[in-house]
Amino acid sequence: MIRLLIDECLSPSLVKSAKERGIEATHVNYLGMSGAADHDLVPVILARDFTLVTHNRGDFVRIYRSLALHAGLLVILPKALREGQQQLLDTALDAIEAAGSDIVNRLLEVDREGRVTMRAWPLTDGDI
Repeated sequence: MIRLLIDECLSPSLVKSAKERGIEATHVNYLGMSGAADHDLVPVILARDFTLVTHNRGDFVRIYRSLALHAGLLVILPKALREGQQQLLDTALDAIEAAGSDIVNRLLEVDREGRVTMRAWPLTDGDI
């Protein structure tokens, strides 16, 4: 079962939506980490076995490249308003369910058209 940590760049309302689907979720703000540097979130992500949900692709792909094991990175592209974020998260969660809920060491991305791509780590330079 996945556990989501919603990054502060996304709406806290996504937590409620995930929970309505039976998925454990919290928001960076709820952990008292609003404004924390991306690299400061990583120890919490790893310790609590979170799959991070963000739209900050560049920074987190670079950070995750150095991790031997993680619970997955879910990137919602592009920056969208709350309703758009919700639709993209729903699409991503549908894809995760279809994949058997296993996204360990995977990058899952959903673009504005709702296309989902999933790649396994390590990523090649062309994937970054």
